[in-house]
Amino acid sequence: MDVLKLHEVKPDAVDKDIVLFFQTQLAGLAKNQSDFDLTVDWPNSSDIKILCKKAAGFFIYASTIVKFIAPESNSPTERLALITSLPQSTTEEGKSGVDQLYTKVPQQVFSDVHAVNSQQYLHFQSVLGTVLLIFNPISIKSLSELL
Repeated sequence: MDVLKLHEVKPDAVDKDIVLFFQTQLAGLAKNQSDFDLTVDWPNSSDIKILCKKAAGFFIYASTIVKFIAPESNSPTERLALITSLPQSTTEEGKSGVDQLYTKVPQQVFSDVHAVNSQQYLHFQSVLGTVLLIFNPISIKSLSELL
């Protein structure tokens, strides 16, 4: 049996797979939403290139981006623009590309909740903040009680 060591896979091969992932997932999204003009190439190749560079070989990042763009309750073109406009530099406020994504997604998702139900938003913010700020991992039971 051959053992595949992921850290030994060439970055170009991973990037090709991530580009293909973005192309198929986002093109499928465009086909399934009625407000898209299918005569226009969406997303365009420069957006795919930016997304792939931001993913930096991490499929989890690519998957998170697609899930962020996909909900029908939001404009996929606006969500894509939001992601592609995030600074590429890892020196931006000391945040890496992954940090920027994982900061922007909750901000965007819960901005609508904040407008509709500020009490729910404050509760979510309090719980998430507590979980993120603890030094030691907590047990599932403790996390359940906290939630």
